[in-house]
Amino acid sequence: MDSTYLPALLNRGIVYVHSERIEKALADFNKSIELNPTEPASYLNRAVAYRESDKNDLACLDLKKAKLLGISEKYNSDMTDKMIVELNCGK
Repeated sequence: MDSTYLPALLNRGIVYVHSERIEKALADFNKSIELNPTEPASYLNRAVAYRESDKNDLACLDLKKAKLLGISEKYNSDMTDKMIVELNCGK
């Protein structure tokens, strides 16, 4: 795999989350953010990984960043807003 190909990093990270390999998922999402810090999907997916590992404060930070970067508009999804409510990120 090309270690600089953003879609592959995101997809592999998602697979790692679903297979409960959170540290490997976080490594892929961190790399994708390093490569393209303005891609909101990287922050959303890292937030999911943080939520799975009970790091809700970190998940909230990433959800807010994804929202700021326009994830809802870019991907026509309200998943970020739902997670912000679910994790009570507005406190």
